[in-house]
Amino acid sequence: MVKRLLLIIAAFFSWLQTPVIEPGEHCDEDGCKLYDEEGEPVTGWVKTEDGLVYYDPETGLKCFGTAVIDGTSFDFSEDSGLLDLHAVWISADSFIHGHKEVQKYIMIHDTEGSGAPADVAEWMKVSRQGAVASHFIIGRDGSLVQCGHLDDILHHAGWGGPGNFDEIFGTGNNDGLGNGDDLVGTEPLYGYTSYGMNSYSIGIELVHIGGQDYPEAQLETLDRVIRYIDLYYGFEAQIIRHRDWRPSNSDTDINFEPYFENYTDHRRHN
Repeated sequence: MVKRLLLIIAAFFSWLQTPVIEPGEHCDEDGCKLYDEEGEPVTGWVKTEDGLVYYDPETGLKCFGTAVIDGTSFDFSEDSGLLDLHAVWISADSFIHGHKEVQKYIMIHDTEGSGAPADVAEWMKVSRQGAVASHFIIGRDGSLVQCGHLDDILHHAGWGGPGNFDEIFGTGNNDGLGNGDDLVGTEPLYGYTSYGMNSYSIGIELVHIGGQDYPEAQLETLDRVIRYIDLYYGFEAQIIRHRDWRPSNSDTDINFEPYFENYTDHRRHN
């Protein structure tokens, strides 16, 4: 009985001497690990204010550089460990219309014009007082421009309908007054719905002119962007075309249809 009591006391003092690991990220010469409030290691994908990072489930270490995760190769910043989309940032204060509280859709657009993604972004800055932009612009060579964070409201969807498209898509009326996002005080025009879709979606522009096909490099970047959005939110938002929300709009082109079927089925172009 005394021996057992001594063992219990020894275990208690050993527990007292065990260092308490504060929650948060801890780095040393071996790498960086993340711990929760109970001092347990956190692994897998982690969403931060700046983007996504990944902690290896086996080692607990944060990934830097290139890593293969579940059979897919990902690039991470060598400095921060953030998942790197290799996007060029071109943004403007006028692009951002608030913080998006709800994510439901990924909307695919065509630019209906040529030019590099950077040129399209610069044109957006002067068009309509810079109020219109998409989160991403993908060039025909696969190059990528990002104009806003995923949780930013960017005005890319425009009016939906005509008809009660807000009800069909479950958008709009975020403030109870019918003002879906950025244009506070506006009213539906000519039977079209409010601007609510912008508060529920991410816009992706593909540099494309009607009649062209979509190059492999461009579609591969689109695959990568969609995968990034899925990982960031932790679920698969519905992929739609701009004309699904606004049938009077011509984009996307009919040549996108086979790829769109694949995206809606398994979220890749092939």
